[in-house]
Amino acid sequence: MHVVTHPIQYFAPLYRALSARHDIDLHVVFASKMGLGQLMDSGFGQPIAWDVPILEGFESSFLPGAAARPKTGALPQMLASFRRILGTDAYDAVWVHGYTPPSSIAAIAVALANRIPVLLRDDATLIDPRPLHRRLAKRLVLPPLLRHISFLYIGSANRRYWQHYGIADDRLYFAPYSVDNAFFRRQAAALPAKAALRRRFGLPDEAPVALLAGKLIGEKDPITFLSAIAHPTGSAFGGLLAGDGPLRRDVECYIESNSVAGVRVSGFLNQTEISQAYGCADVLVLPSIHERWGLVVNEAMNFGLPIIVSDKVGSAEDLVASDRNGYVFPSGNPRALAFSLGLLADESRRRAFGKKSLELVSKWGVDSTAAGIADAVAQVVAKARAERSGV
Repeated sequence: MHVVTHPIQYFAPLYRALSARHDIDLHVVFASKMGLGQLMDSGFGQPIAWDVPILEGFESSFLPGAAARPKTGALPQMLASFRRILGTDAYDAVWVHGYTPPSSIAAIAVALANRIPVLLRDDATLIDPRPLHRRLAKRLVLPPLLRHISFLYIGSANRRYWQHYGIADDRLYFAPYSVDNAFFRRQAAALPAKAALRRRFGLPDEAPVALLAGKLIGEKDPITFLSAIAHPTGSAFGGLLAGDGPLRRDVECYIESNSVAGVRVSGFLNQTEISQAYGCADVLVLPSIHERWGLVVNEAMNFGLPIIVSDKVGSAEDLVASDRNGYVFPSGNPRALAFSLGLLADESRRRAFGKKSLELVSKWGVDSTAAGIADAVAQVVAKARAERSGV
Protein backbone atom coordinates (compact mmCIF):
# COMPACT_ATOMS: atom_id res chain seq x y z
CA MET A 1 0.00 0.00 0.00
CA HIS A 2 1.20 3.50 -0.86
CA VAL A 3 -0.01 6.47 1.22
CA VAL A 4 0.20 10.02 -0.14
CA THR A 5 -1.53 13.29 0.73
CA HIS A 6 -3.36 13.77 -2.59
CA PRO A 7 -3.26 12.84 -6.31
CA ILE A 8 -0.08 14.34 -7.82
CA GLN A 9 0.28 14.61 -11.59
CA TYR A 10 3.97 13.67 -11.53
CA PHE A 11 3.34 10.46 -9.58
CA ALA A 12 0.55 8.97 -11.72
CA PRO A 13 2.92 7.57 -14.42
CA LEU A 14 4.97 5.88 -11.68
CA TYR A 15 1.85 4.26 -10.22
CA ARG A 16 0.92 2.99 -13.68
CA ALA A 17 4.42 1.60 -14.21
CA LEU A 18 4.29 -0.20 -10.85
CA SER A 19 0.82 -1.57 -11.56
CA ALA A 20 2.04 -3.00 -14.87
CA ARG A 21 4.67 -5.13 -13.10
CA HIS A 22 4.00 -8.78 -12.26
CA ASP A 23 6.03 -8.72 -9.02
CA ILE A 24 4.09 -6.08 -7.08
CA ASP A 25 0.42 -5.45 -6.29
CA LEU A 26 -0.05 -1.71 -5.71
CA HIS A 27 -2.91 0.05 -3.98
CA VAL A 28 -2.65 3.83 -3.54
CA VAL A 29 -4.45 5.53 -0.65
CA PHE A 30 -5.01 9.29 -0.94
CA ALA A 31 -5.65 11.31 2.20
CA SER A 32 -7.44 14.14 0.36
CA LYS A 33 -8.98 14.97 -3.00
CA MET A 34 -6.79 18.01 -3.64
CA GLY A 35 -5.62 18.03 -7.26
CA LEU A 36 -8.87 16.65 -8.66
CA GLY A 37 -10.78 19.07 -10.82
CA GLN A 38 -9.93 22.74 -10.58
CA LEU A 39 -7.88 24.04 -7.68
CA MET A 40 -6.49 27.40 -6.69
CA ASP A 41 -2.70 27.25 -6.83
CA SER A 42 -1.18 30.20 -4.97
CA GLY A 43 2.19 29.59 -6.63
CA PHE A 44 0.74 29.99 -10.11
CA GLY A 45 -1.65 32.67 -8.87
CA GLN A 46 -4.69 31.21 -10.63
CA PRO A 47 -7.08 28.24 -10.66
CA ILE A 48 -5.65 25.27 -12.56
CA ALA A 49 -6.85 21.83 -13.61
CA TRP A 50 -4.39 19.23 -14.86
CA ASP A 51 -5.01 18.12 -18.45
CA VAL A 52 -3.50 14.64 -18.05
CA PRO A 53 -5.14 11.67 -16.27
CA ILE A 54 -4.01 11.34 -12.64
CA LEU A 55 -6.27 8.52 -11.40
CA GLU A 56 -6.18 6.11 -14.35
CA GLY A 57 -4.21 2.90 -14.74
CA PHE A 58 -3.79 1.92 -11.10
CA GLU A 59 -5.88 0.85 -8.12
CA SER A 60 -6.62 3.59 -5.60
CA SER A 61 -8.98 4.78 -2.91
CA PHE A 62 -9.48 7.78 -0.63
CA LEU A 63 -9.43 7.69 3.14
CA PRO A 64 -12.91 7.93 4.66
CA GLY A 65 -13.86 11.58 4.98
CA ALA A 66 -11.24 12.73 2.47
CA ALA A 67 -11.86 16.40 1.70
CA ALA A 68 -10.87 18.73 -1.11
CA ARG A 69 -7.79 19.73 0.92
CA PRO A 70 -5.76 17.95 3.62
CA LYS A 71 -7.41 18.42 7.01
CA THR A 72 -5.67 19.69 10.10
CA GLY A 73 -6.48 17.84 13.30
CA ALA A 74 -7.48 14.68 11.42
CA LEU A 75 -4.80 12.42 12.92
CA PRO A 76 -7.14 10.45 15.28
CA GLN A 77 -9.55 9.74 12.43
CA MET A 78 -6.67 8.67 10.17
CA LEU A 79 -5.26 6.37 12.85
CA ALA A 80 -8.64 4.67 13.12
CA SER A 81 -8.89 4.33 9.33
CA PHE A 82 -5.45 2.76 9.01
CA ARG A 83 -6.15 0.38 11.89
CA ARG A 84 -9.11 -0.92 9.90
CA ILE A 85 -7.17 -1.05 6.61
CA LEU A 86 -3.95 -2.58 7.91
CA GLY A 87 -5.63 -4.92 10.36
CA THR A 88 -6.87 -7.10 7.50
CA ASP A 89 -3.42 -8.61 6.72
CA ALA A 90 -3.98 -7.58 3.09
CA TYR A 91 -0.70 -5.69 2.79
CA ASP A 92 2.91 -6.88 3.07
CA ALA A 93 4.47 -3.40 3.12
CA VAL A 94 3.51 0.26 3.44
CA TRP A 95 5.20 2.99 1.38
CA VAL A 96 4.57 6.58 2.47
CA HIS A 97 5.50 9.85 0.80
CA GLY A 98 6.92 12.32 3.32
CA TYR A 99 7.18 11.92 7.08
CA THR A 100 5.38 15.06 8.30
CA PRO A 101 1.82 14.77 6.83
CA PRO A 102 -0.71 13.37 9.34
CA SER A 103 -1.58 10.60 6.87
CA SER A 104 2.07 9.45 6.81
CA ILE A 105 2.38 9.65 10.60
CA ALA A 106 -0.80 7.58 11.06
CA ALA A 107 0.14 4.99 8.45
CA ILE A 108 3.67 4.57 9.84
CA ALA A 109 2.45 4.22 13.43
CA VAL A 110 -0.20 1.60 12.60
CA ALA A 111 2.07 -0.33 10.21
CA LEU A 112 4.87 -0.60 12.77
CA ALA A 113 2.41 -1.61 15.49
CA ASN A 114 1.29 -4.43 13.17
CA ARG A 115 4.89 -5.37 12.30
CA ILE A 116 4.40 -4.36 8.66
CA PRO A 117 7.60 -3.00 7.06
CA VAL A 118 7.54 0.68 6.09
CA LEU A 119 9.31 2.43 3.23
CA LEU A 120 9.57 6.23 3.24
CA ARG A 121 10.20 8.42 0.18
CA ASP A 122 10.87 12.13 0.54
CA ASP A 123 12.85 14.77 -1.39
CA ALA A 124 14.66 16.52 1.50
CA THR A 125 18.32 17.54 1.15
CA LEU A 126 20.99 19.36 3.16
CA ILE A 127 21.77 21.76 0.30
CA ASP A 128 19.85 24.66 1.79
CA PRO A 129 20.11 24.13 5.56
CA ARG A 130 17.25 25.09 7.84
CA PRO A 131 17.85 27.31 10.92
CA LEU A 132 20.20 25.85 13.52
CA HIS A 133 17.48 25.17 16.09
CA ARG A 134 15.49 23.11 13.58
CA ARG A 135 18.56 21.15 12.53
CA LEU A 136 19.42 20.38 16.14
CA ALA A 137 15.85 19.29 16.86
CA LYS A 138 15.87 16.99 13.84
CA ARG A 139 19.25 15.57 14.84
CA LEU A 140 17.78 14.60 18.22
CA VAL A 141 14.31 13.51 17.15
CA LEU A 142 14.59 11.89 13.72
CA PRO A 143 17.05 8.99 14.35
CA PRO A 144 14.97 7.31 17.10
CA LEU A 145 11.71 7.97 15.25
CA LEU A 146 12.97 6.54 11.97
CA ARG A 147 15.10 3.64 13.19
CA HIS A 148 12.55 0.98 12.19
CA ILE A 149 11.90 2.40 8.70
CA SER A 150 13.61 1.84 5.34
CA PHE A 151 14.07 4.63 2.80
CA LEU A 152 13.68 5.17 -0.93
CA TYR A 153 16.19 7.85 -1.84
CA ILE A 154 15.63 9.88 -5.02
CA GLY A 155 19.20 10.99 -5.73
CA SER A 156 22.64 11.64 -4.26
CA ALA A 157 21.74 14.72 -2.20
CA ASN A 158 18.69 12.98 -0.75
CA ARG A 159 20.80 9.93 0.16
CA ARG A 160 23.22 12.14 2.09
CA TYR A 161 20.29 13.67 3.96
CA TRP A 162 19.21 10.28 5.32
CA GLN A 163 22.79 9.29 6.09
CA HIS A 164 23.24 12.54 8.01
CA TYR A 165 20.36 11.51 10.28
CA GLY A 166 21.87 8.12 10.99
CA ILE A 167 20.19 5.90 8.44
CA ALA A 168 22.44 2.93 7.65
CA ASP A 169 23.18 1.99 4.04
CA ASP A 170 21.35 -1.33 4.37
CA ARG A 171 18.10 0.62 4.85
CA LEU A 172 18.61 2.85 1.81
CA TYR A 173 17.18 1.86 -1.59
CA PHE A 174 17.53 3.86 -4.81
CA ALA A 175 14.28 4.95 -6.50
CA PRO A 176 15.29 7.84 -8.80
CA TYR A 177 13.12 10.94 -9.06
CA SER A 178 11.78 10.69 -12.56
CA VAL A 179 9.20 11.81 -15.08
CA ASP A 180 7.45 9.85 -17.81
CA ASN A 181 10.27 10.02 -20.35
CA ALA A 182 8.24 8.22 -23.02
CA PHE A 183 5.41 10.78 -22.73
CA PHE A 184 7.74 13.76 -23.17
CA ARG A 185 9.66 12.15 -26.02
CA ARG A 186 6.38 11.53 -27.85
CA GLN A 187 5.53 15.17 -27.27
CA ALA A 188 8.93 16.24 -28.59
CA ALA A 189 8.56 14.12 -31.73
CA ALA A 190 5.16 15.64 -32.53
CA LEU A 191 6.21 19.29 -32.24
CA PRO A 192 6.21 21.64 -35.23
CA ALA A 193 9.39 23.42 -36.31
CA LYS A 194 11.18 25.56 -33.74
CA ALA A 195 10.53 28.73 -35.74
CA ALA A 196 6.75 28.13 -35.60
CA LEU A 197 6.88 27.59 -31.84
CA ARG A 198 8.84 30.78 -31.34
CA ARG A 199 6.28 32.74 -33.32
CA ARG A 200 3.60 31.39 -30.99
CA PHE A 201 5.42 32.87 -27.99
CA GLY A 202 6.44 36.07 -29.80
CA LEU A 203 10.14 35.21 -29.67
CA PRO A 204 12.67 36.24 -32.33
CA ASP A 205 14.01 33.54 -34.66
CA GLU A 206 17.61 34.64 -34.79
CA ALA A 207 18.74 34.39 -31.13
CA PRO A 208 19.00 31.20 -29.04
CA VAL A 209 16.37 31.03 -26.29
CA ALA A 210 16.93 30.35 -22.59
CA LEU A 211 13.88 28.89 -20.82
CA LEU A 212 12.81 29.23 -17.20
CA ALA A 213 9.88 26.84 -16.61
CA GLY A 214 8.03 27.14 -13.31
CA LYS A 215 6.11 29.30 -10.91
CA LEU A 216 7.09 32.96 -10.79
CA ILE A 217 7.89 32.97 -7.09
CA GLY A 218 10.86 34.09 -5.03
CA GLU A 219 12.31 30.59 -4.68
CA LYS A 220 12.65 30.28 -8.47
CA ASP A 221 14.56 33.61 -8.64
CA PRO A 222 13.33 34.82 -12.05
CA ILE A 223 15.06 38.20 -11.57
CA THR A 224 18.50 36.55 -11.59
CA PHE A 225 17.45 34.84 -14.84
CA LEU A 226 16.51 38.18 -16.40
CA SER A 227 19.62 39.93 -15.05
CA ALA A 228 21.82 37.30 -16.68
CA ILE A 229 20.14 37.76 -20.06
CA ALA A 230 20.47 41.53 -19.69
CA HIS A 231 24.19 41.18 -18.86
CA PRO A 232 26.50 41.65 -21.88
CA THR A 233 27.88 38.10 -21.52
CA GLY A 234 24.41 36.54 -21.68
CA SER A 235 22.83 39.00 -24.11
CA ALA A 236 23.18 36.64 -27.07
CA PHE A 237 20.10 34.89 -25.67
CA GLY A 238 16.43 35.65 -25.77
CA GLY A 239 14.32 34.31 -22.92
CA LEU A 240 11.01 32.63 -22.19
CA LEU A 241 9.48 32.43 -18.73
CA ALA A 242 6.92 29.63 -18.94
CA GLY A 243 4.85 30.15 -15.83
CA ASP A 244 2.82 32.51 -13.74
CA GLY A 245 2.64 33.62 -10.14
CA PRO A 246 2.87 36.51 -7.67
CA LEU A 247 6.12 37.85 -9.17
CA ARG A 248 4.77 38.16 -12.70
CA ARG A 249 4.28 41.91 -12.39
CA ASP A 250 7.80 42.33 -11.00
CA VAL A 251 9.17 40.29 -13.90
CA GLU A 252 7.32 42.35 -16.48
CA CYS A 253 8.41 45.60 -14.85
CA TYR A 254 12.04 44.44 -14.85
CA ILE A 255 11.86 43.54 -18.55
CA GLU A 256 10.35 46.93 -19.40
CA SER A 257 12.49 49.14 -17.16
CA ASN A 258 15.76 47.43 -18.18
CA SER A 259 14.82 47.12 -21.87
CA VAL A 260 15.58 43.40 -21.88
CA ALA A 261 15.11 42.47 -25.53
CA GLY A 262 13.68 39.22 -26.82
CA VAL A 263 12.13 38.01 -23.55
CA ARG A 264 8.52 36.88 -23.13
CA VAL A 265 6.29 35.57 -20.32
CA SER A 266 3.91 32.86 -21.51
CA GLY A 267 1.78 32.44 -18.40
CA PHE A 268 0.84 29.04 -16.99
CA LEU A 269 1.28 26.09 -19.38
CA ASN A 270 -0.38 22.77 -18.58
CA GLN A 271 1.21 19.34 -18.93
CA THR A 272 0.28 18.93 -22.60
CA GLU A 273 1.35 22.51 -23.41
CA ILE A 274 4.73 22.78 -21.67
CA SER A 275 6.36 20.72 -24.44
CA GLN A 276 5.95 23.71 -26.77
CA ALA A 277 8.09 25.81 -24.43
CA TYR A 278 10.78 23.13 -24.31
CA GLY A 279 10.57 22.78 -28.07
CA CYS A 280 11.25 26.45 -28.80
CA ALA A 281 14.12 26.68 -26.28
CA ASP A 282 17.85 26.04 -26.67
CA VAL A 283 18.80 25.89 -22.96
CA LEU A 284 16.89 25.25 -19.74
CA VAL A 285 17.82 27.51 -16.81
CA LEU A 286 16.73 26.75 -13.24
CA PRO A 287 18.18 29.54 -11.05
CA SER A 288 16.31 28.60 -7.86
CA ILE A 289 17.52 29.69 -4.45
CA HIS A 290 15.82 26.60 -2.97
CA GLU A 291 14.86 23.54 -5.03
CA ARG A 292 14.79 20.07 -3.51
CA TRP A 293 14.96 18.44 -6.95
CA GLY A 294 13.52 20.27 -9.98
CA LEU A 295 11.63 17.85 -12.24
CA VAL A 296 11.64 20.44 -15.04
CA VAL A 297 15.28 19.42 -15.47
CA ASN A 298 14.21 15.83 -16.23
CA GLU A 299 11.54 17.09 -18.60
CA ALA A 300 13.84 19.45 -20.50
CA MET A 301 16.50 16.77 -20.93
CA ASN A 302 13.97 14.66 -22.84
CA PHE A 303 13.87 17.48 -25.40
CA GLY A 304 17.64 17.38 -25.80
CA LEU A 305 18.30 20.65 -23.99
CA PRO A 306 21.51 21.67 -22.24
CA ILE A 307 20.91 22.46 -18.57
CA ILE A 308 22.07 25.35 -16.38
CA VAL A 309 21.07 25.19 -12.70
CA SER A 310 22.04 26.94 -9.49
CA ASP A 311 23.96 25.14 -6.77
CA LYS A 312 20.75 25.06 -4.70
CA VAL A 313 19.03 22.61 -7.07
CA GLY A 314 18.86 19.06 -5.72
CA SER A 315 19.12 17.34 -9.11
CA ALA A 316 22.34 19.13 -10.10
CA GLU A 317 24.70 16.45 -8.84
CA ASP A 318 22.93 13.62 -10.66
CA LEU A 319 21.63 15.21 -13.86
CA VAL A 320 24.05 18.05 -14.68
CA ALA A 321 27.49 16.84 -15.80
CA SER A 322 29.63 19.98 -15.84
CA ASP A 323 30.90 20.90 -19.30
CA ARG A 324 29.21 17.80 -20.74
CA ASN A 325 25.48 18.59 -20.69
CA GLY A 326 25.41 21.82 -18.67
CA TYR A 327 26.72 24.00 -15.89
CA VAL A 328 26.08 24.73 -12.22
CA PHE A 329 26.44 28.35 -11.04
CA PRO A 330 26.33 29.98 -7.58
CA SER A 331 22.76 30.79 -6.59
CA GLY A 332 21.79 34.46 -6.88
CA ASN A 333 24.79 35.34 -9.07
CA PRO A 334 23.55 36.71 -12.43
CA ARG A 335 27.09 37.37 -13.67
CA ALA A 336 27.99 33.68 -13.20
CA LEU A 337 24.77 32.61 -14.91
CA ALA A 338 25.50 34.99 -17.79
CA PHE A 339 28.97 33.44 -18.13
CA SER A 340 27.43 29.94 -18.40
CA LEU A 341 24.97 31.20 -21.00
CA GLY A 342 27.86 32.72 -22.91
CA LEU A 343 29.54 29.32 -23.08
CA LEU A 344 26.38 27.91 -24.66
CA ALA A 345 26.05 30.63 -27.26
CA ASP A 346 27.94 28.23 -29.53
CA GLU A 347 25.40 26.10 -31.44
CA SER A 348 27.67 23.06 -31.85
CA ARG A 349 28.27 22.96 -28.09
CA ARG A 350 24.54 23.13 -27.44
CA ARG A 351 23.96 20.20 -29.78
CA ALA A 352 26.63 18.10 -28.07
CA PHE A 353 25.29 18.99 -24.62
CA GLY A 354 21.72 18.22 -25.67
CA LYS A 355 22.76 14.78 -26.91
CA LYS A 356 24.37 14.10 -23.54
CA SER A 357 21.19 15.23 -21.74
CA LEU A 358 19.17 12.65 -23.67
CA GLU A 359 21.67 9.96 -22.76
CA LEU A 360 21.75 10.84 -19.05
CA VAL A 361 17.99 11.15 -18.53
CA SER A 362 17.35 7.79 -20.19
CA LYS A 363 18.51 6.20 -16.94
CA TRP A 364 16.03 8.30 -14.90
CA GLY A 365 12.64 7.13 -16.18
CA VAL A 366 9.59 5.86 -14.31
CA ASP A 367 10.42 2.27 -15.24
CA SER A 368 13.74 2.60 -13.38
CA THR A 369 11.95 4.10 -10.40
CA ALA A 370 9.33 1.35 -10.41
CA ALA A 371 12.06 -1.30 -10.55
CA GLY A 372 13.84 0.31 -7.59
CA ILE A 373 10.66 0.42 -5.51
CA ALA A 374 9.71 -3.17 -6.38
CA ASP A 375 13.19 -4.38 -5.43
CA ALA A 376 13.08 -2.44 -2.14
CA VAL A 377 9.66 -3.87 -1.26
CA ALA A 378 10.84 -7.42 -1.97
CA GLN A 379 13.89 -6.96 0.25
CA VAL A 380 12.14 -5.36 3.23
CA VAL A 381 9.34 -7.92 3.13
CA ALA A 382 11.85 -10.78 3.03
CA LYS A 383 13.75 -9.27 5.98
CA ALA A 384 10.54 -8.84 7.98
CA ARG A 385 9.48 -12.45 7.36
CA ALA A 386 12.91 -13.71 8.35
CA GLU A 387 12.78 -11.72 11.60
CA ARG A 388 9.31 -13.01 12.44
CA SER A 389 10.37 -16.60 11.84
CA GLY A 390 13.54 -16.15 13.87
CA VAL A 391 15.85 -16.94 10.93
